[in-house]
Amino acid sequence: MTWTRIALAAPSSPRSPWPPSAAPQGKVVIAQGRRPDTLDPMNHQETPAGNVCRNIFDTLLERDPELKMQPALAREMPKLVAPRCGSSSYGPA
Repeated sequence: MTWTRIALAAPSSPRSPWPPSAAPQGKVVIAQGRRPDTLDPMNHQETPAGNVCRNIFDTLLERDPELKMQPALAREMPKLVAPRCGSSSYGPA
């Protein structure tokens, strides 16, 4: 009997509209279990912050459907150059 009362009272609660509605026109709503601790894309250590950062910051590189790295904001992929032994790129000697 108590369960029936709770179940019938929950949808009429002013805090949780029933049935659930979509986000207002022109707004994006991302639901998560908890708030992120930081929005610093270089200093996040938890999943909620990572999820938000991936949705609001663009990256220089991204992965395509085959998981290969492709330029996103970058003009082209960086060229990898093998280091040479005994050489220095710190300027003239």
